[in-house]
This record gives sequence, C-alpha cells and structure tokens, in this order.
Amino acid sequence: MRVCTVPATALEHEAGLTWLGTENLGGLVGMPPGQTSQFSGSCTNDSGAPIHIFSFWPHMHTLGRHMRSTVTGSGGEDVVFDRPFDFNQQVAYDAEVVLMPGDVITSTCTFDNVTDRAVPWGPSTDQEMCYQFAFSYPAGALDNGVPSLNGSMNTCW
Repeated sequence: MRVCTVPATALEHEAGLTWLGTENLGGLVGMPPGQTSQFSGSCTNDSGAPIHIFSFWPHMHTLGRHMRSTVTGSGGEDVVFDRPFDFNQQVAYDAEVVLMPGDVITSTCTFDNVTDRAVPWGPSTDQEMCYQFAFSYPAGALDNGVPSLNGSMNTCW
C-alpha cells in the first residue's frame, strides 16, 4: 500500500471505501452444509448526486466462489462486476461505474459449502463473509451508516 499526502486544495476528488454486500448469511443458523448458496445485499444511492466507483475488491473466506454486482436504475439492470473468487488470490479490480441518484447496486456472493456443518457469518476463516469493498468518490457519499457486525460504519446494505 502506498499513501500519498497533498494539500486538500490540490485534490480533484476525495475518495473513500464503502463496504457493500451482506452479513446475513443464512441468519443465526448459517449457510446449509453440502450446498451452493447465494447471498445478496443492496445499496441505494440516496446522496442526491452521482457517485463514481473506480475499484471493487471482493472479500469472502475459503468457501467463497464468485462475486457479482449489478446496478439497477432507470435504464434497467447492468452487470458491473462478475468474477470468480479465490481466497488465495484476493485482488482489487478497476471499475468505471457511475451510480446516479436512486440507482441501486446489488452485490451477490456465491458459496460452495463443502463442509458437513452450517457456516455462519464471522471473522475467522472457518466462518464466512460477503463483502464487496467499493472505492468511490465523493468520499462517504455511498455510506448509509448501517453498522457492520464488526463495528464499521462505512457501509451500505
């Protein structure tokens, strides 16, 4: 990671990170054993202005297999991210997405629960997560302030 600092007056845009996706992975029971499951979360641009997403960074744990994000607006639904996921190869991807006011972005994680037990949301690798980290500007415009189970507030679901 590289961090650069410049005077605020030199910045054309100030960007931030928003957590998209969901933490509801089958409720308290968790995702069923021996099955493929999908879980989604949606976020509405309620900022009143366009939001520019320039990078996505999907994050799941060892059972995660695929991440897909769509934007639904006045023009219908567009797929803006659609990639396989590998826990051992986690990378950020460039994007060029503009969310207009009222547009909804939905992020969907696919999991293959190859275990013989239900797997809930959780921070350890024997649990699961469904996060699509979105880097966007203006900073904070995508956040809706619904707290994450881990306490993060830069979220939208």
